[in-house]
Amino acid sequence: MRQTLLLLLSLLILTPAAIAGSPDTDNFKLIKKDGTLTLYERWVPATGGGTVRQLKAVFQVRSGVREIIALLRNPALVSRWNAGVMSSAIYASPGGTGWLYYVSYDIPWPFNDQDCLLRYQVLDLGNDAATIAFHSVESSRFPVSRGLDRITHVRGQWLVTPLGEGLLQVTYLITTDRSKQIPRWVSDPVIHHHIFQTLTEFKHLVERP
Repeated sequence: MRQTLLLLLSLLILTPAAIAGSPDTDNFKLIKKDGTLTLYERWVPATGGGTVRQLKAVFQVRSGVREIIALLRNPALVSRWNAGVMSSAIYASPGGTGWLYYVSYDIPWPFNDQDCLLRYQVLDLGNDAATIAFHSVESSRFPVSRGLDRITHVRGQWLVTPLGEGLLQVTYLITTDRSKQIPRWVSDPVIHHHIFQTLTEFKHLVERP
């Protein structure tokens, strides 16, 4: 539970400033690498001044791009690959390629539980490639509830590119701002471990028969 609390304070409390322009993949520092996943980070200028941290995780899957999108749209499986989830819901746009994604997190006392509402949109979809962007939104369908702290100003992308012979590369990008109340030597190992655990489980689920 202590690990989940630190994670949500340092990883899921995101910056209210968005990075100017579209995220690129240059000038990242290698943080950790194993046989299936590589994690990078960098600090970049924010439109409101100062800097924010952007994380990039890269891994490969033997699957299809539509299977990846289907897993992202499946609320029943969120808790299988994203730690700390209490509840989730998906509302697809009729006839479109976007969906609303609501998720709540169980946080230990004395902090309130937290929730988040994201708009997902498939911006570019090909036979073996896709760009799937997400950002925070507000909706009357999911009003802010008493006892829940709403996580806002989230922004990121899933980039899927073909490598050939049924192998895809997935690049996960998200902009974060660590909690200033938690030292980096405490929060950073938790963040890095969670990213590896989460995306490893995502990979296993999307590759299952």
